[in-house]
Amino acid sequence: MSEQGGASARHETGVLIDEPILVCTGVTKNYGGIQALRGVDLEIRAGEVHGLVGPNGAGKSTLMKVVAGAVTPSSGTIHLAGEVVEFHDPRDATARGIALVPQELTTLPEMTIAENITLGAEPVRWGLYQRAQAQARAERALAVVGITLDPDMPVQRLKPHFQRLVMIATAFDRDAELVILDEPTAGLPPDEAATVLDAVERLRASGVAVVYVSHHLSEVARICDRVTCVREGRGGGVLERAQVTKDALIDLIHDATGGPEKRPTDDTLARRTSAGARAGGPGHDAHAAVLRHVSSADLTDVSVSIRATGVTGIAGLLGSGAKDLAGLLAGAVDRTDGAVLLNGVEVTSLTPTVALAHGVSYLAGDRSRSALRTSTISENVSISSLRAWSRGGFIRSRYETREVRSILERLGVRASGTRRIGELSGGNQQRALVGRCLASDASLVILDEPTIGVDVAAREDLWSLVRDIAESRAVVVASSEPEELVALCQQVICVANGRIVDVIERSRLSVANITSAIA
Repeated sequence: MSEQGGASARHETGVLIDEPILVCTGVTKNYGGIQALRGVDLEIRAGEVHGLVGPNGAGKSTLMKVVAGAVTPSSGTIHLAGEVVEFHDPRDATARGIALVPQELTTLPEMTIAENITLGAEPVRWGLYQRAQAQARAERALAVVGITLDPDMPVQRLKPHFQRLVMIATAFDRDAELVILDEPTAGLPPDEAATVLDAVERLRASGVAVVYVSHHLSEVARICDRVTCVREGRGGGVLERAQVTKDALIDLIHDATGGPEKRPTDDTLARRTSAGARAGGPGHDAHAAVLRHVSSADLTDVSVSIRATGVTGIAGLLGSGAKDLAGLLAGAVDRTDGAVLLNGVEVTSLTPTVALAHGVSYLAGDRSRSALRTSTISENVSISSLRAWSRGGFIRSRYETREVRSILERLGVRASGTRRIGELSGGNQQRALVGRCLASDASLVILDEPTIGVDVAAREDLWSLVRDIAESRAVVVASSEPEELVALCQQVICVANGRIVDVIERSRLSVANITSAIA
């Protein structure tokens, strides 16, 4: 690597870090009428760890897929080592030294570590697989990320963070010069996440450029040399090494200045909360649910109260325990200790059926767990309300049809109730499933990612519906979108590493405060 004019700085390891290895200029990506990327610029320097941050749906993943050859940009240019490149598929990018390590584990569990690391580039001689050579390559690649494992061990015997390290080692085995890590520590406890961060440090020390995509801002502040922010498909600014702190990252991500399509401010979001819900409504001091020193596989000593009316939010990164807290209230997650009270009654053995009998309606974030895809829309909406809509053990069909039609019209679902829900778009499925909660007479409605997969207009409609429900019942919204929580909630429970780290009341509720608590 040549030093150009003596102007390039060196990392403490001696690796040049101011020489661009990758430059993206004006990259756009359109999916039909949707613009996922709107002219993004990105520069990655050799031998640096470059953070990529931004809100969910900002375009980070799309941008990285463009760099890795998995997505073809609509316009813009990519320069790699000073040369314009066009990738038609990931193999093109791999051949040029770019490796993408996705958030999802992609190891093949029944194969050995060596077989996983050399998969697609197996050492072969005279048509025969060279096992010893594969083992040696695996050992060398694992050494770079700082671990020693038996290359003949089946991957299924490894813990998730070791499987992640095997994926990173695979990139090094391919002689990658640029490695993209998408949420590499998502769902990992701190000690295991630290092992992954150590591996990133080792990659940098070896001269490999790393793009580190993460919502864990403390990690980004710790490990990254520079950081680029992406907001709503556009570049949102760059922080240089001396500027990279957690507070600066929060400001960078949630800076809503400039442009007609800027994100709404916290004040604007807060005003969208109805006056009745904001005041808490009748029974504001009563509680629909109380957890006392509750623990589960992913939660430790959680104590919290859910008010009888209004919207309570749950915020937390993937693997923090936030989703488990919502599931625990609904009986979908087993507790190992502590007490749960629903409407003042302690429930010793809480299952989804028991929770429903105690007035809890639950919509899981994974639509596949909630939607009965081969059943009709009416059947999906009414399934939790059959007792109320029946007489003498028989469903009053006319009453059911009328109520479902009214709910679907309110939700903007323009489809016959006799149509199978699996035939609807994802957004309309989500509307119908929220309608199930509306149809029930539950006193506590738990919504996990209620607006996932819906467009902006539909999101506003669902927000309005949630506020209406919350005027007379308790609603819990678990969401990965801080803006959604600010728009809806009177309080937000913030979860990190399996514990409640803050309960933010309306007077302190802001996107920045939520992000700071959970990141």
